[in-house]
Amino acid sequence: MTDYKRIISKIEMEKFERRLDILIQRKLIWRRNPITDIPTETFSWGWYYKEGTYENYSLFAHSGKIGTIHAFKWHLKVLWYLNPELSKKEFERLIKLMADARNGFVLHSFKKELTDYMLNSIYHTDLEKPPANNLRRVIFKDNHGLTLSEQRKIAGKYGNLGKGISPGELYEEMIRLNHQNIKISIKNLAENLNCTTRTVHRNLNDVLREEKKNLNLNLKQ
Repeated sequence: MTDYKRIISKIEMEKFERRLDILIQRKLIWRRNPITDIPTETFSWGWYYKEGTYENYSLFAHSGKIGTIHAFKWHLKVLWYLNPELSKKEFERLIKLMADARNGFVLHSFKKELTDYMLNSIYHTDLEKPPANNLRRVIFKDNHGLTLSEQRKIAGKYGNLGKGISPGELYEEMIRLNHQNIKISIKNLAENLNCTTRTVHRNLNDVLREEKKNLNLNLKQ
């Protein structure tokens, strides 16, 4: 596929809205607040955890679509973990639906060979062991009523009271900038999160670098 055709294909895939009804009809859970960690402070907009928590899972909180194999597999692992009643057959059907870009979850469709591999790999994972997750210090409630600017200020104020920043906070800020049609750069990430550019570089792993590239590319298109 030529670069031109690839760009056109991505633009076409962006037109499809995410079909959350696929999850709703199956009564699946895709968001969960911490269950054992206790917040340091509680606010009308959400919670602050001084030491951070790994227990918060919040899939599809933003409009950005899954663009990498690694990110897609992680989303599937979380769904499998949060919904232990799923049978292998039901999970296989779910993967096929989510892997089809026309259903709005992924930026481009994934081939059957890859989805079969993911099914067998994830099916045998230990449900007692939570999937790897980012440390979160600030968690917003659903329907908090805040603007993106207000969320960013809160995240900057409370999210950086702990030690450094987490990859999860970097990703949240990347999404906020993208929603405001602002190109994501190391400089504006550092400024908005009240940290140094060195801190951003240190926490910007390979997955986040790929997501940053995809978000900026989609913005340009």
